[in-house]
Amino acid sequence: MSDNGHYKLEFKAKGITQLPFGLMLVYLDKNYRLKRQEIYYYTQMNFSDNYKKPEMSNFRLEIVYSKYKTSNFSVGKDVLDLGRYVQMDKEKAVASSRYNGFDIVKM
Repeated sequence: MSDNGHYKLEFKAKGITQLPFGLMLVYLDKNYRLKRQEIYYYTQMNFSDNYKKPEMSNFRLEIVYSKYKTSNFSVGKDVLDLGRYVQMDKEKAVASSRYNGFDIVKM
C-alpha cells in the first residue's frame, strides 16, 4: 500500500508480445475498488500542430473511475485471494501459472 492509502499494481509484459501496450498501471483504493488505470502504448503518435515539424511520442490512455454504483456488485472471495495472482518461490514473489509470461516488478 502506498502512502496515499491506495494500491498500485504494475503489469509489464516480458519480451515480445502481441499486446499493443508495454505497461499498465492499476490503482485500487483501500477497499480494492478500481480507481484508475494508465495504459502506456508502444505506438507513436504525432502531437505537433505543425505537420512539417512532427513531434512523435508514445501515448498513454488514462481511465479514471468515479461515481459508479456498487449496490448490486458482488465479488467472489477468490478474486481477492493473492495466491490466485502471486506465488512465493523461496523469498521471491512470482506470477502464478495463470499469468505465466508476466514479471512482478515491485511488491
